[in-house]
Amino acid sequence: MSTDTFTRDWQDWKTQRERDLADPLGWLALVSLDWLEDKPRAYEGLPGLWWQDADAAYLDPQGADLSHEGERVTGVRRFELVNSGATTRVVAGDIEIEVARRGGYLIRTHDPKAPVLNAFRGVPAYEPDAAWVLSGTFEPFDEPRPTTVGAVVEGLSHVYVSPGIVRFEHDGAEHTLTAFNGKKDGLLILFTDATSGVTTYAANRSLAVPARRISRARSPISPLARCRRTATICRSRWKRGRSCLTNAHTEPSRAPSSPPVRAEPARTGGRTRPSGAGGHRFPLPA
Repeated sequence: MSTDTFTRDWQDWKTQRERDLADPLGWLALVSLDWLEDKPRAYEGLPGLWWQDADAAYLDPQGADLSHEGERVTGVRRFELVNSGATTRVVAGDIEIEVARRGGYLIRTHDPKAPVLNAFRGVPAYEPDAAWVLSGTFEPFDEPRPTTVGAVVEGLSHVYVSPGIVRFEHDGAEHTLTAFNGKKDGLLILFTDATSGVTTYAANRSLAVPARRISRARSPISPLARCRRTATICRSRWKRGRSCLTNAHTEPSRAPSSPPVRAEPARTGGRTRPSGAGGHRFPLPA
């Protein structure tokens, strides 16, 4: 890949990324996060009563004008979701209330009038550097392994299934990174480095390796030989937010497509509002 092509691909990706972040009901529109409790209660600024049990979250609209999946909510609505899986949203006027299961159930509010969203002018970034286009070897595990991934929100973590690691060299030193299945195909890698929590996002940054950049290193000469695959690893360091180079698409707090096997217990009750960066380091394989 030429330097010009690399820089152009990266800039195209960054432009699209910032366009996605500017979505009026996207991640920058978040204004609150509340953990549900086992008794119905109201939450500040939100209509209806909300609660959870061991299996599902519940909403009693209390006469408010709410809709879910295009249908008006007129009575108690039950939401049973997959842990660490897809979320669902309730529309209340201009805002959307997202219901998610992350150990326990939580609700988070997306408001197009969010100050962070309205102040967004793009993501400051380091200039792309083709020296960070690296080749690595994907080494599959004999069996997929559950791996805990931390989050910025205190008390929240996820456990996803990892199919293997990517091994690569940089400046004469060998490194390994845990890989997850990509959103559509290929691999998704979460990582931290010396910039994490200093000039880049503290919890982790994500790197997508599309299937088209993964190739067989060699053909097996025996049905007993396990063939490894090589992958192109592209990375860029952002001043704030997640980072990647060229094809490395990042998605804040969105889970990899691998099915979760369990989740760490989440705290219940309490409200979280957007604040500065903080969180856990992603555990690399020993």
